Amino acid sequence: MGSRGQLGQCRGLHLLQTHSSLFGDWIAAHDVIEVDFDRRSIKGDAEYLIAFRHTDDYSWYGVRRFQFRLDGELWIADPTIHGEGQTWRIVTPEMLANIEVFGMVREVYKPLSKLRR
Repeated sequence: MGSRGQLGQCRGLHLLQTHSSLFGDWIAAHDVIEVDFDRRSIKGDAEYLIAFRHTDDYSWYGVRRFQFRLDGELWIADPTIHGEGQTWRIVTPEMLANIEVFGMVREVYKPLSKLRR
């Protein structure tokens, strides 16, 4: 899919083939995602391609679903380890400071072989 440096330089719409799971079973290895790299901040309810800094360096990147609640709070969904559920938690200011948004995921394309199962 590309390194963090390459993703940070992209602009416009791009199709990216995934090589690992980016969001549980929803975005798995070998899926293709369409990413709008002009959407560099979380503006609404959607999935975003992000990097997350755990220490001094960005140690993880993938896709996470974000949602604004009616009270204005921003929440993030993590896929559960087993099953098709997701766990929602509030995004604290400290957490948000450690997230770099590369773009908004507009579409996920599954290989035909996965759809036949």
